Amino acid sequence: MNRKMTRALVVILLLSTFVAAFLLLTGCDNENAGVGSNNGDNAAVSKVYIKDAEKPQMTFVLGNDPDFSAGKLTVELENGNLESLALNAEGITATGYDKNTVGEQTVTFSYGGKATTLKVNVVRRMVFKGLTAKYFIGDTFDKTTGSVRVTTDDGKTANVNM
Repeated sequence: MNRKMTRALVVILLLSTFVAAFLLLTGCDNENAGVGSNNGDNAAVSKVYIKDAEKPQMTFVLGNDPDFSAGKLTVELENGNLESLALNAEGITATGYDKNTVGEQTVTFSYGGKATTLKVNVVRRMVFKGLTAKYFIGDTFDKTTGSVRVTTDDGKTANVNM
């Protein structure tokens, strides 16, 4: 081989290597891929919902921040594929929860331009029923009537009879 041909071959080889390395490094960034990255496409979201079996904690104690991490959001893509995401996953927003208001609240979960709602309940940690609230000096505390309902941080309740 003559010198010119060898030089041309080396230049072509180097350029090919550079192009292949560039394509490899720029084409494999799955962390920043859009919706549908699990199935190799970027299909748009057509619907989101929460299955009954995948609901998060539904009862919260007054003053506590919600923990929706145990729940799953089902994402239906326009191509028919389904994805299941934790409710605390990146890109999912939860609005409508007020930790300082007792009662039923509607929380809206949004993802990919679509939304679904879930009803949650905010309760007081302790609720007393059937107890006399005022006693005067000399009165005897009646511990035979009434009950106390205690709610723990995980939303479970226990009733204690007096």
